[in-house]
Amino acid sequence: MTSSTKHVSTSVTKKAGRSKLDQALAERLIAEASEAGGVAALTGPDGLLSDLVGQILETALSFELDDHLGYDRNGRRPEGQTNARNGTTPKTVHTDVGPVDLDVPRDRDGSFEPVVVPKRSRRLSGFDDRLPGTRATRCSTTNGSKL
Repeated sequence: MTSSTKHVSTSVTKKAGRSKLDQALAERLIAEASEAGGVAALTGPDGLLSDLVGQILETALSFELDDHLGYDRNGRRPEGQTNARNGTTPKTVHTDVGPVDLDVPRDRDGSFEPVVVPKRSRRLSGFDDRLPGTRATRCSTTNGSKL
């Protein structure tokens, strides 16, 4: 397995010992979700938090597969490497923000063992604490009404 370092342009900065999304980005996402349906658009099954968690998990899984295979998604397969990407498998996991539908990448020979969302795992309890810099917050109807 090759250890590769990913350089991804993000809107994340370090603040008080943990990463925080760029404030403008967070405000824009909340405003769009609020316009689309208020609190339900933030915390509902198809809400902003669920979508963000899904996107983060799928991105992490993709990076894990890159590391496992030793090359990036659109890169060339190393010479002599017989294992390759082989599409995705749909999966629903239950997180602290509700159910999240994922497309889990897979490899041709089935040797990919993801860490972020382990095989045969359907519940990701404590998800908020597992990914550094990620802290999903729950909006109560009292706090959400101010959006």
